[in-house]
Amino acid sequence: MKIIISCTIVITSVLAFSFSASAKEVEKEVLFKLSGGRFITVAPQGKVIISSKEDLGRQRFTLIDLNGGTLEEGDKVKVRYVSPESPKATFWQCESGELTRNYTGTEFKLRKQSDKYQFEIGGGKFVAIARDDKSLESGKSETSAMKVDIVE
Repeated sequence: MKIIISCTIVITSVLAFSFSASAKEVEKEVLFKLSGGRFITVAPQGKVIISSKEDLGRQRFTLIDLNGGTLEEGDKVKVRYVSPESPKATFWQCESGELTRNYTGTEFKLRKQSDKYQFEIGGGKFVAIARDDKSLESGKSETSAMKVDIVE
C-alpha cells in the first residue's frame, strides 16, 4: 500500500511540473501593421491609435503570449507598452467600447485569419478600427474586427 501511494505522489508531481513548465509566458517586441502600411501606436493620455506608415518608436509593443511557445490561433495574449520617458508599463485595455492603456490590461484571445491576426475580447467581440479611421474601439463583431500583421 505504501509503494502505490508514493508512486502516485511522484507521478502527480511530475505531471504538475510538466504542465507548469509548458505554460511559461513568451514576450516579443513587435509592431502591429495594418493594410495600407499604417501602424498602431500610442498617444498621450492612455490612447491607442492608428498612425503613419513610419516606425517612430511609439509603435513598438511587447506581445506577451500567456500560453508560451509560438504564436498560434487561440493563444491568450496581453499587449504592453513601455515609454522611453516613463519606466512604468501600460497595457492595452478595453473599456467602455474603446481601446486604451492602463496598468492592468485586458487578456485577449489571438485569432488568425489567413496571414493576419485579430484580437478577441471574449464573447465573440473584437478590437476594431473606429469610424474616424484613427482610433480603435472594442466590442465589435468578427466581421468588423481589425486585422494586423505582427512584425518582429
